[in-house]
Parts: sequence; C-alpha cells; structure tokens
Amino acid sequence: MAVWLQDHEGGGATATVAARIGLLLLGHRDAYGLEPLLLPPIPWVDGLLAPRTCSFKRPDFPTTRFRTPPSPRDLAAGRIPGEAAAFDYLLWLRPGESLLAGGKYSLLRETAQLDPGTRLLPVHYPAGEGLTLITLEPRWIATSPGSGFSPGLLDLPLESAGPPESEPPSAGEDQAWVLLYRAVRGILSGERRAGHALLQQLYIHTATRAPGIAGLALRNGLVAALATGDEPLRQWYWQQSRGCRGYAELHLLRALVPLLQGEPGQTVKAVTRLLEEAEPGQNDSWVSGGGELTYRALTFRGMAHARLGDLKAALGDWIAALRINPDYLEPLRLAAGQRFHAAVLDREGFRHYGTGRTATAAALVVRLYAQSTRPEVAAALLNAAPHLPVPKEVRRAAAARCRSPARAGTRGVCWEGALFTASSLARVNRELAARLLAAGWDLGAIPTEPQGYHPPGSEAHRPLAERLWHRPDRLEVTVRHCWPPLLEPAGAGRLVICLPWELGAIPTEYLEGLRAADQVWVYSEWVRQGAIRSGLDPERVAVVPCGFDPAIFRPDNDREDEDPELDARSGDERFHFLYVGGTIPRKGYDLALAAFLAEFGPDEPVRLTIKDFGSDTFYRGVSGRESLRQAEAETAGVRRQVQVIDNLLTDAELAALYRSAHCLVAPYRAEGFCMPALEAMACGTPAILPRFGPALDYARPETALLLDADVFSVGDEVNGLRLAGEGICCQVRPGELPRAMRRAYAHPGEMAAMGRLAAADVHERCTWSHAAQIAGEHLRALCQTTDA
Repeated sequence: MAVWLQDHEGGGATATVAARIGLLLLGHRDAYGLEPLLLPPIPWVDGLLAPRTCSFKRPDFPTTRFRTPPSPRDLAAGRIPGEAAAFDYLLWLRPGESLLAGGKYSLLRETAQLDPGTRLLPVHYPAGEGLTLITLEPRWIATSPGSGFSPGLLDLPLESAGPPESEPPSAGEDQAWVLLYRAVRGILSGERRAGHALLQQLYIHTATRAPGIAGLALRNGLVAALATGDEPLRQWYWQQSRGCRGYAELHLLRALVPLLQGEPGQTVKAVTRLLEEAEPGQNDSWVSGGGELTYRALTFRGMAHARLGDLKAALGDWIAALRINPDYLEPLRLAAGQRFHAAVLDREGFRHYGTGRTATAAALVVRLYAQSTRPEVAAALLNAAPHLPVPKEVRRAAAARCRSPARAGTRGVCWEGALFTASSLARVNRELAARLLAAGWDLGAIPTEPQGYHPPGSEAHRPLAERLWHRPDRLEVTVRHCWPPLLEPAGAGRLVICLPWELGAIPTEYLEGLRAADQVWVYSEWVRQGAIRSGLDPERVAVVPCGFDPAIFRPDNDREDEDPELDARSGDERFHFLYVGGTIPRKGYDLALAAFLAEFGPDEPVRLTIKDFGSDTFYRGVSGRESLRQAEAETAGVRRQVQVIDNLLTDAELAALYRSAHCLVAPYRAEGFCMPALEAMACGTPAILPRFGPALDYARPETALLLDADVFSVGDEVNGLRLAGEGICCQVRPGELPRAMRRAYAHPGEMAAMGRLAAADVHERCTWSHAAQIAGEHLRALCQTTDA
C-alpha cells in the first residue's frame, strides 16, 4: 500500500495517509503517454483500471481489466465497479483526455489527506481559436461507502479532445456545476442560444451566493461569444464581468479581444502588460483554468506574434509555455502548424515533448519533424510507435526523402540559413539569395531561424519570401550559412558551407564537416587564409564577399528625397563620429569610446553616436550597453556628447544615420568582414579602420583612414571551442585612434573628399550584385562538376 510521508523538524517522517489511488480509463482508449502520472519517482497513482481492449501493458505496474466500463453517472453516484475495490480513490478520464498537471501530481496525495470525499476538477473543452470552455466535473471519486460529495475543487485541470457527452455525470438537475455542464454542452453542440441563456441564468442566481460559479459562467459566455464573433453577447458578458476584478481568467480574455478582432499587436502589448503587472495567485473564490498568468498567457501572446509574422518571437513564447507546463499541448499544436528547420527543433528539445506525454503530444512532435528539413526523424518516431494518431499526409511526409537531381530544367539551389531575422548574417543570406533568384536560379529558401523581421522595402524581397520551404526539382547545390554551422551531408547534390568566422584559426570540431563539403565560402581573404592555415584545401575555399544595396546606401548628393530629420548635420554644429555594431570587445566599441573621451574636451563641439546591435538578443549578457548609457548620462550637459541608439532601424534609417556622420569609427579587434564600414563608405562617410584583416579587401589608403595595429594571439581555445592553431586578433596601436579622430575633426573637408572617393570606389565593385555574381560563378562551376 502506498504511503504519503510528512517530514518533521526533528527528522524522520510519519505516515499521515495510507491510501491507494487508481487511474480509471473509460471507453476503448490506449494508455500510451500516461507515464508522467503512472510511473513518476514517487507513485502518485498505484494502479490502472482499463477496458480489456486497452493495450497498455507493463509488468511492473498493476493493471486491472474490466469488461463493462461504468458510466460517469454511476461513478458520481458512488456506484463503483467491483474491480475498483482495491483502491480508495479513483481519478477517471474519458477517451481523448489528458491532465494539464504541470508538475502538480502531488495534489492527488494531498487531497487524499485533506478531504476523503469526491471532488470536482476543471475540464477544458475546445471552443475554437485556441480558446476553451471550462466545466466542473466529479472526476476524483472516493470509493468508500458514505464518503459523500465535497463542494471543493481539486486544482488539477483536464483537457478534452472533443465536446462533453450528451448527459452530465450526475442525475441531479439543481446543482450549479451540472447546469454549467449543460450550458457548455449546449453551446458546443450547436444550441448556442439555449446554452447562453442557461449561462446567464446561472450567473444571475449565483452572483452573490457562489461567486466562483458566477465568474466561471461569465468567463465561459465571454469565450463562446469571442469564438463565434457575437459582439452583442460579448458586450453583455463584459459589462457583467466588471464585478470580477480579481479574476485572472477575465484579464487574459480582455487581452485576447484585439487578437480575435484582427489587431494582434494590441494583444502582444496587453498580454505583456498582464505578465509584467499581474500578481501571482488569485482569490480562492474564482475558478482557475490554469496558467492564466503564465503558460496560457504566453501561448496566446505567441499566437499574436505569429499573426504579426514574427515566428521567432512566437516560438520563444510557445517554448516558454511548454517549459512551464509540458502537459499543456496548445503551444505544441500551434508550433506544429508552422514549419521550422530541424536544427531549431533539436536546439529547443522538441523531440522530448512527446516523451512520456499523451499520444496526441507524440503525434504533434511527429508532425513538426515531418514538415521540417529532416523528415527521417519523424519516420523514426513513427517506427518506434506505429499506433500514434497521425494523418496519412503526415506519414507520407515522414517517409519522404530528397529527390535525386534531375537531368533537365532550371538548375536548383537550396539556401539554408537565417533569412528574415534582424541580424547581419540574415542580411547576407537574403541579399545573395534574392539576387540569385532574380538571376534565374530555381532557388529554395530554407530558414534555419524562425521568421522574425520584415525587411524594409518588403516588395523587393517578396519573391524570396514566396520561395520559403520550396525545394527545387533539380537540386544541384545546397548552400548553408548559419551559426553555428550545420555540417551534416546534403540530401542531394553538392554542399557549400558558408563560414562566418573572425579569429584566423577555425574550431577543430568543424574541420571534418568542412572538409566533407564541396566548397567553403568565406567573407574575406583574411578568413580564407585562416581556413587554409587550419588545414582546409585552398582549392575548395572561396571568398564570397558581403555587399550593400546601392539604391539605399548612397551619398547625400544622390539622395534628393532625404528626410532632414534623419540628417544630424543639417541642424547640429557638432562634428559627428559614428560607431555601428555590437557593443562587445571584439568589435572595439570600448576603444572608440575611450579615444573619444580622452581626445576631446567637454567644451568641444563633437559627438560620438553608438548604434548598438544585439544587446537584447545574441550579445545578451556580454554587451557593454550599460557602460555606454553611463557615458551618455555623464556627457548630457556638455558639448562633447555620447549618444546611444539601440532601437531597430530600417535599412533606409540606417543609411540616413551613416550620412549624418562625418566619420565612422570601427577599431575592431577581430572581424570577418565589418559590413558597417562598407555601408558607411557607400554613403560617402569615410571610415577609420585597422590596417589589418578583412577591411583591406575593400578599403584603401585613399578611401579610409587605415591605422597601424599590433597583432596578438588569443590562444588555441575561444569560448570553449578548441582552435586548429592560434586565434589571432589585432589592436590599433596606442595613440593612433585618438590622433586619427583629431585629424578627422580638424579637416572635415579632407574627410568629405575621402568619403566621395570611397563611395565611388565601392559602388563600382562591392555591391550585393557583385557579390551575387561571384557566388553564381562558384555555383555554376559546382554544377559543371556534377554534370561531369
């Protein structure tokens, strides 16, 4: 017999309740996926009662079979089947139901100690748009004669896959929870008018005597009105609900109203405010559906993000919801309605969300992988559990493989990597891929990161967006450009790995995969030489540079339509230095700030603007933004000013920021390309750069201030990655940067002339079109070797 133990201050434990708890399955359902409840480290459930047709078998877990299952009415009335005589309590489920326990299984033992009677559990029934209607049902049954019925709740929500049964699990007609059940049943079976009338009647009669039931009636009525778009009913329920100010369920529904009315952005703001301001816990008089202030709120905010097209933020919310309560399947359902790269699914541990859960959860994980880049993972999951309820089309997708290259038609290339996210790596991908598509390649765009950014001038990228998840009929080459690099073999054709790296010698753990690739592309000759020194074949390492869009990144005299508000030179006498990039030591932001403050006095009319990138995302935890904010505050009252910009800018806004500056300062220690320097030069703004590394591919003494730099080793290990040699950085020599900034300040005419020369030079040879032409030549060469 299972015993619940209670610790005492003096040490040791005593038995407070000796009770056996059984899980009763009604109907012909399978017990697959009930492991969290049946076999945890502490046995919350001591045995299983199931129909003879149930296939659950486990030698070390007691299972009792019955020929004729009892009805819910029998259970509620205390008519317990003889096979259940060995148990003191029963928790019963209908077919297609699961527990939204969220780690609260210990409530079973606690309830057995506190109250021996039958208790109600909240049960969620789907109402559409991710919303549910909640009933209260006696799912916790005390088997001992005369144990009675307790009005209390067991806060262990259930989720049902279908509507309530035609008859409530009780013969009583005057009990409030029975009326609530009948109202929900009526709404979900098509008798909405009768269901709403019953809910309104229930609210009126219980508003003062049973506020919990009254609040739940209003909550259900509001959900039903929102799901069907019945505005008059919604207004009625909302008006009445003003007296339920402490009911978190209603606060969450208030936040959802804009989403269901076509304004998802307002829902994002409202749910964020709810999560930030609402206090955990609630008045005991209200009936909780579970997770109103945590996992359910996050799930709905993720839905709103997805409606806005920001799948990156949506996935972040859904994963957070699943981590809080893995038994709540709605975020998993929503994620399964999208397509993600298998690397994203693996990184977030999606395979495990089907382990030890219901068959529905496992089937959703299969669906996620079946439509990802690795359907073979879904096939393996199905082979291990062939009985999962998976549609035929998902099984066909799981069995699919990449087709072999055809011998006729347009040559195809799959481009894998971040595409519509706010990062320089994604910019490289979408600019090169869009131009290859325009050049006639049959291009498929396979995003390795969820879409989270709408690039400016979206019409220009619409053809690329329409190629998301397209797989060419004649797949010749797969190009992968992401971080960390994906090094697995391509499904068909040749494989190109783009390697974003900065430190010369590359990590040894990448060498085997890079050597297996048909070609490795790098941004600059500096990175290429580091790859060769690391042991890669020089014939297979090619430079495909970054670029810029000449229609956006152009000098002042080419932009008659410039917005004067974006040009700081139009109304500010200060000489304007600019730093653009992540505020991390590798990029040298600290050198720019220190040189600026050391060289210029408080009364000199000069400003350093630092446009920060990534402090809230990929550089979180290592960013120096706080020190910059301090410098900004300390210089606020003087002419020498530090300004920090950390909001997201469109390409046009970024180009205007470049044009507003007299000089860009980019004293990097290690870079793979330094795209801000090229973009600034394209806008006619000269750059101060080290005379070392990737900048030498596009900057010349006539077009940039190149400063002598000392080269030093950072060792053979960086951030836990063992390198194939010494990592190499540089640092501008002491005094060089302040002198260069003083020279720029003292000779603005010389700087302007250098900027004009720089713009003419890079527009002639360094645009994205030039970079895409180089990429296309390498792709055609690879295709020719395939033909041979």
